[in-house]
Amino acid sequence: MAAVQFRPIHFLRPRLEQYGLNQPPARPARCGPDNDFEHPMKNFRFSRWTAPLLGVIVGSFCGLRAGLRAQIPLVWFVTIGAAIGGLAGALILLLEPAARVPANPDLPAYLQRASPINQSGVVGRFLAVTGSLLCWFPVLGLVLNLIGWALNRKSDDWARLVSLIGLIIAAGTSTLFVVLLSLDIIN
Repeated sequence: MAAVQFRPIHFLRPRLEQYGLNQPPARPARCGPDNDFEHPMKNFRFSRWTAPLLGVIVGSFCGLRAGLRAQIPLVWFVTIGAAIGGLAGALILLLEPAARVPANPDLPAYLQRASPINQSGVVGRFLAVTGSLLCWFPVLGLVLNLIGWALNRKSDDWARLVSLIGLIIAAGTSTLFVVLLSLDIIN
């Protein structure tokens, strides 16, 4: 890949020379993992624990904007917007994987984990949350929790436990539904 030469436009040349801007860059611009720029861009991200807080703030502002011209009191719109935003932020908090913490070399070997933590994927965590919320629906909860448990059974984090609890509740609910259906109690 050839380096791109810097050729200023002819009528801008005196102005560029006056300010010293006619010099080619020290290093050619490259794309890829080996970028070596003077001022690399930083990834400014919020921590995962701030997701519910940001959801409440954004939901409140959305509720405020939606309720400005409504007949219903504004407090209801702001409260409902904050609740929906907080729930969305809590879902993001649960689905976002935790940052890996490097092993502490000062700890003895028997206190450190022998193998790295097997984290569940986004789909597995999503199915764990939705399966545990919908485990009271007889067939739907059982199917969601079976798939979630199958995806999370080899992980070491919270998603495996939530999937297992949801699966047990969904299996009980589905069994009770089948028994009641067979007894003609449910029409």
